[in-house]
Amino acid sequence: METNKTLAEDFGGERVVSNGYGGFMEGLLQLVEGKEIGAPLGEQIKAYALGFVEEHDLGGFNRFSDETYVRDYIGRDAGTGWEAIVMCWKKGNRTAIHSHPQFAGYTFADGEFLVEIFEPRGTGAH
Repeated sequence: METNKTLAEDFGGERVVSNGYGGFMEGLLQLVEGKEIGAPLGEQIKAYALGFVEEHDLGGFNRFSDETYVRDYIGRDAGTGWEAIVMCWKKGNRTAIHSHPQFAGYTFADGEFLVEIFEPRGTGAH
């Protein structure tokens, strides 16, 4: 069974940031520092991310696959576990049922997206 490790933990290291996006990660880490994880913080992160998208060209992340989504990291911080990812989907792309860490936020900059939430039915392999 999969564990809910972040990719920052999988890759190790203190901090990895894509060229030109260090300011985003620094701002994100300042925004979340010392705050309780929950809906109010999620709304603040959403506003921060959408503001960033409005002011910065993300064309370098404009990559797509015919089978599934493509993800690129803006940055990740192993010390805190925080990550920022740009994901690109083509219409009709799907992914298998999977889990995310306890707190994961999504903000959509463009297009339409359908998310189906599945709740566990109990313990076991199925």
